[in-house]
Amino acid sequence: MGLKASMIKYIHKVRSLDCDTTFKPVAGKTNIFEINGWMPGINKELTLGRVWMSEHDRRTFQFVWEEFMSLVKRLTNQSLTFTALHRGGTLLGVNADMEAAPLLGMADALLQTINIPSVAEQIKTPAGVIKKTVRACYSHVKRGLPDLSHLSLEDRDRIKNFMYIETVEEVEVFKVWIRTVADPTGVILRWWEHKEMHEWLLPSIIQCLSHMDADIWHIMEATSNFGEAQHSKNNLEAGTGMGLVQSFIEYDDIDARRAAAIEVMIRSGNLHNPRNEVSHRYSHRNARHANATRKLQQARTEREELEDAEQALIDAQA
Repeated sequence: MGLKASMIKYIHKVRSLDCDTTFKPVAGKTNIFEINGWMPGINKELTLGRVWMSEHDRRTFQFVWEEFMSLVKRLTNQSLTFTALHRGGTLLGVNADMEAAPLLGMADALLQTINIPSVAEQIKTPAGVIKKTVRACYSHVKRGLPDLSHLSLEDRDRIKNFMYIETVEEVEVFKVWIRTVADPTGVILRWWEHKEMHEWLLPSIIQCLSHMDADIWHIMEATSNFGEAQHSKNNLEAGTGMGLVQSFIEYDDIDARRAAAIEVMIRSGNLHNPRNEVSHRYSHRNARHANATRKLQQARTEREELEDAEQALIDAQA
């Protein structure tokens, strides 16, 4: 496990964590589980810690999180805390993909640390911890969508946007409806059954099912894209396909340089990019989405007008 005291101290300053495994840095079977987080004070995504791993089962991740929390306490003199689980907690939650082992292992470790009596009484299982602290990455959710090309546009849109269902009642209606759509190969049903396989998965995707505070849900990122981008940045700086020892050395040097740069930013107030706040990124993204939606609507209108004209011509010739 690679933690540098000069970097890990910022874990108490980030809003939430982006946790994911990256496969390219080290040659062979060893991968790196990265713990990243966005620090609002300097408008940057930080890699706070790394774990070199060759096993990726639930028990291993539980051990990883137990050791990680222990080291955070030793290096910062503060416990790793979540607002939903701990008195005086600082972390809003975790952005993650839908892989079960890392999340269940994390939840196994966190379950024993809850120190708010009312929450401890409410949460008795690891699934309860996930429902309270995890928001699934919508990019990963959308990547897993099956082929819907044979469905009507309305049905395709309904399935693609299931994560935005607003009420529990509407979710129940969707659960019934999804089993009635045309599905000659069964791929849509298998996709949906995966979502129902774990009791915590749909609550991490659909806000109305989540046990997370609604305000926290909306403050947290809808994707783990910042963490994914951090993988690429780390690979660019350190390289890929490294030997194990070489990777230790490279990342230690990188973390030392980054920690020094952060100290300069904080002391000087000179941000790396003053227009790189999450609000700026969302503003730019929303503008792109609005433009794409406008073009799509225009294309639909033109197609409908063409179809109407063709039908009028057919009627005139009849």
